[in-house]
Amino acid sequence: MLTTHWRDAGSPKHQSALRACRRATSGDVAPDVARAALVEAAREAHILIE
Repeated sequence: MLTTHWRDAGSPKHQSALRACRRATSGDVAPDVARAALVEAAREAHILIE
């Protein structure tokens, strides 16, 4: 979803989430860090359901 259908694609929080998720899949970043970045980007894009 981050790479193809993101409402605020290109925003700093979106870019941060992309980097964090990619780094988490390679083991360079903890999953919790990537999740937090994704949640912040989703809040910014008004697509997070809490």
